[in-house]
Amino acid sequence: MKKIVIFLTAICLSIIISGCINTQLSDNTTTEQQTSNETQSSSAETADETKTTDEFQAQETNSSVESQPQETAAPIELYKGTVSGKYDVEIVSSRLATDYDNNPCIIITYNFTNNSDKNAAFLTSVGTTVFQNSIECNTAVIMSDVMDAEPSLSQVQPGGTITVDCAYSLHDTVNPVTVQVAPLFNLSGDIDIQRIFTLS
Repeated sequence: MKKIVIFLTAICLSIIISGCINTQLSDNTTTEQQTSNETQSSSAETADETKTTDEFQAQETNSSVESQPQETAAPIELYKGTVSGKYDVEIVSSRLATDYDNNPCIIITYNFTNNSDKNAAFLTSVGTTVFQNSIECNTAVIMSDVMDAEPSLSQVQPGGTITVDCAYSLHDTVNPVTVQVAPLFNLSGDIDIQRIFTLS
């Protein structure tokens, strides 16, 4: 009888001990899973914060770049050069005058060298344009005692050079004037020679 009681007691103790061990293992497993989930959640939050910070810094950088003023190329200041590959032109000087109607105008002096193999005249070989306040100035009509316009139409033999004057109406007598020289038929819009004159 005693053996049976001892045997039953041993079985009960084994069951109790096994239950405690399983409970402890289950608690440990649950704790480890919770720790793992918390770690993953913390890592995800850290990654989101890092991504948000990077995006914010990128936006700030882009905003800074966009807010900076764009640099613009300075206007060319090439007083002399070759036009159409065969005419050398130099923008020499300028002076103020008045046209036949007593309106202000500017007289531009050019040097023209004909390097072609045929006779050529300044006005029929190259194109000149004058701007003030970004608006083109019209050709001015000048009295002959103020400016001689004939040389600009005179034929020049190959290798010859001539100095010519051309007059242009002004919009005012204060703002700068830009003089440009390009091919007579300038389909590309390229400017070969440019000079800016300050009036005041």
